[in-house]
Amino acid sequence: MGVKGSLLLFVSDRTRVVRIPTTLGYTLYLSPAAPESFLKAIAAKG
Repeated sequence: MGVKGSLLLFVSDRTRVVRIPTTLGYTLYLSPAAPESFLKAIAAKG
């Protein structure tokens, strides 16, 4: 994967994966039902 640090994977559908780096050094890989909406919601809170 080429990522240094820790990874947390919550993937049930490999066709809908979003990658989210955290300020704690983790990289989250999630597969939400609606990836674009999920990312927009996170961006709106950040």
